[in-house]
Amino acid sequence: MVAETELVGVLNISHPEADYFNDWHIRLLHIYKNMLGQLITNCRLFQQMEKKIASRTAKLQQALQDVKYLKERYESMSMIDDLTGLFNRRYFYAQAAVIISSLERYGQGLCVLILDLDFFKKINDTYGHMTGDQVLIDVAATLKEEMRDSDILVRFGGEEFVVVFTNTDCQNGFIFAERIRKSINALSWNLDDEQVKITVSIDMTCLDAAESSKPGINIDHLIHCADVALYRSKAEGRNRSTIFTQEMLQSKR
Repeated sequence: MVAETELVGVLNISHPEADYFNDWHIRLLHIYKNMLGQLITNCRLFQQMEKKIASRTAKLQQALQDVKYLKERYESMSMIDDLTGLFNRRYFYAQAAVIISSLERYGQGLCVLILDLDFFKKINDTYGHMTGDQVLIDVAATLKEEMRDSDILVRFGGEEFVVVFTNTDCQNGFIFAERIRKSINALSWNLDDEQVKITVSIDMTCLDAAESSKPGINIDHLIHCADVALYRSKAEGRNRSTIFTQEMLQSKR
């Protein structure tokens, strides 16, 4: 059996009677062996094609996995603050949407804290930006130690950090804030034979379970409210924790 010019097999047909096969049998056997040869060739081609498809599919799957890994790595890197290793503002807003959706469904308490290092610019101006960077790194490490697994901590920009406590009422949120403030106040750096310390103003806005279950929560509004409380902390001497109230918003107007 020959397919094109390739020998693909040998077909041996016999009969117990001598001279049994006539010309018609021979012609029929020629047709049959040609068809059989072509079927064998086609079967081999299909097997080769399946192997190539399987190989290319495996390469494509690997390429897709590589793309997914690179995409996840890029997204992860784009959401990490290079200096402190904390998540950044982009991560905060991505997580805020998830948190708000959960709040509307389960009605849990929420506290949003803004932490602003007091007179940080003075450290940069007096001791240089490398020292300022080290202060930020040490503050970030201290904040990490105070956080629970369910809390969100980000470097929001410059010397400003944002913390989100979920499933927490305002009273407990204030206790957390004071503990964080005291931990940062306990830090110190020896620079030019001088002990340098820093304080932090922490300002927070809270939603109770009933408020958080209402639709239409705007995270930017919560940040704005915490900022309003921050102005109050700075006006009252800094190094304090302040809870936002509606009266602050009205007086600021």
